[in-house]
Amino acid sequence: MLQTAEARGALPLTGERYGNYELVRLLATGGMAEVFLARQRGFEGFEKHVVVKRIRPNLAKEPELVRMFINEARVVARLNHPNIVQIYNLGAQGKTYFIAMEYVEGRDLRSVMRQCFELSLQIPVGVACRIAIEAASALDHAHKRTWANGKPMGIVHRDVTPDNILIADAGTVKLVDFGVAKVKDSGGEETEAGVLKGKYAYMSPEQASGRPIDHRTDVFALGVVLHEMLVGQRLFKRESDMATLRAVQEAEVPAPSSLVKSLPKALDAIVLRALERKASKRFSDALELQVALDRFLVSQQVPSSSSLVAQFLRELAAKKAQGEASASKVSTSKKRSKSQGSSKPPDSKPSKPAPASQRKEDSATRFDRPPAPSGRARSDERALGSGRNVVIKVLLVAWAAALLAMGGWLLLSFREDDSGPTDVEAIRP
Repeated sequence: MLQTAEARGALPLTGERYGNYELVRLLATGGMAEVFLARQRGFEGFEKHVVVKRIRPNLAKEPELVRMFINEARVVARLNHPNIVQIYNLGAQGKTYFIAMEYVEGRDLRSVMRQCFELSLQIPVGVACRIAIEAASALDHAHKRTWANGKPMGIVHRDVTPDNILIADAGTVKLVDFGVAKVKDSGGEETEAGVLKGKYAYMSPEQASGRPIDHRTDVFALGVVLHEMLVGQRLFKRESDMATLRAVQEAEVPAPSSLVKSLPKALDAIVLRALERKASKRFSDALELQVALDRFLVSQQVPSSSSLVAQFLRELAAKKAQGEASASKVSTSKKRSKSQGSSKPPDSKPSKPAPASQRKEDSATRFDRPPAPSGRARSDERALGSGRNVVIKVLLVAWAAALLAMGGWLLLSFREDDSGPTDVEAIRP
């Protein structure tokens, strides 16, 4: 398991020993656990890099979190697939638990999508399909796995997101984090049911509504990931959690080719079927989705392989390095200009900084923003605004008429007969 390539080396060295592992550096922290790159040493200089994931010490006394942590280890230990991160050990030290697992040298899909957004690049269709195919293969294996007694484990991942899809530098895909998976125990009983878990923007409509779910909820989530890879923007993300859940429940999905004209329309049917609102209309399992994507690639003669995925990652890394080099040159140039500008005459005025609205935003923040409203939505907004203007105008006219009526009434009330007294003297006793 790995956070992102960018995170490697960015966090401090630890040197701490944990079980049979020497913690090299902190890779990431989450709400529940800490993730470390670790070194396992053995006989005659044997050495292997692994990842150690441990419950944060302040949470080690929470029974529910400990149960989830142990559940993840025992579930993944039953899975043996090239596209699923392998677990080597579950242990405890001091007052906390840890899992030792496979180290994947690469990036998570979220960081790849963010960089593509920042550079205005589109993930190639063959690359996006290859990532989805390998993730689907991992899910199919997990969905169909059984306990030692032959009874189905009934695994539903419930958290299939770009953050949990790792891409190795060699181009292979690894699915991680079964921490919130729904599983049946060896007796056939669900260990957890009726609980809303996962990231809202990647839930299925039935999951977002709190209804019973099965493996097809993961098919829907992978469909969301595939749609976002192809289009380059979020599908169901909205301004609030409630709005996001509502969008998921409604599941109104635009065809990818309607948003990106260069995408082949033959791919629309596959993506939209994976994202059907009713589970019965989706692919029956992840394998069927995988086969549909394979057939599309063959029929459309779209090149797709792990080596092409690896090549695309290398190209992104090169672009990132070029961008950093350019930024460094600009920074150096600005420093020089500033030092030379210090000798300017006193009456020279420094240039004003650009307004905040014009400054470059962080690409991660911009990528994770809700998509811009569609043409229809913008039309609805304009119609709504026009309707509001009409109402305001009517109210203003009514208010003006009321004022005129009130003025007329007052004028009549104070007006006297023409033959009566007309000054103060006339009304004195």
